[in-house]
Amino acid sequence: MPRIDEGRYAYQFPQGWTAAKYDEDGFYVKKFQKVGLVEDGNKGVKAVDVLAFGDGPELWLIEQKDYSGGGAEIKAGELLYAAAGKLVGTLACLAVAHKNCQLGSASQQLAAQALRKTRIRCVLHVEQPAKPSRLFPQVIDPKTARDTFRRAVGPIDSHAEFGNQEQLNAKNWAWVIV
Repeated sequence: MPRIDEGRYAYQFPQGWTAAKYDEDGFYVKKFQKVGLVEDGNKGVKAVDVLAFGDGPELWLIEQKDYSGGGAEIKAGELLYAAAGKLVGTLACLAVAHKNCQLGSASQQLAAQALRKTRIRCVLHVEQPAKPSRLFPQVIDPKTARDTFRRAVGPIDSHAEFGNQEQLNAKNWAWVIV
C-alpha cells in the first residue's frame, strides 16, 4: 500500500494507487519551481505535498500544515490562498512536465497518468492546537475555513475539503491519514 510520510502524519493509499510527494518530484525541484524567480522577492512556483490517484476518475492534491505545536504567525486568508497557489502551481507543473519532460522519465509518466484523470480533488489538511490558548491559539477558524478554501479553489474543485486528521478521515475516502 502506498504511503507518503509528511511531518508527523502519513497518508495511506490503497493497493494499486500511485502516490508521490510532489514537492519533491525531480522535474519540479530541478526545473519548474524556479519559474518566476526574480529579484522582487518572488520565490518561484510552489507545489502541494501529496499527489495521488487510483483507478477512479479522481486526482487527489493534498496540502498539509501542522500548527498543533503552536508558534505559527499566519493569517487564515494567507494560508488558504497560499494553498490555492500550490494547487495551481502543481497543475501547471503537471501540464509542463507532460509536454516538456524527457519522454519516459518518471516525472513525465506521472504527469501523463495524473492528467488522464477527469476530476481534481483538493484537500487542505490543517492540524491546530487541540486546546487553544493565548499562547497557542487556533490559526484558522474551522467553521469558515472550508467555505473560504472552496471559494479560493472553486474552479479547480468546488467540493474542496479542509480539516484536521479526524475530520478528513471521517469522509471515508479510499485513503486515510495516520
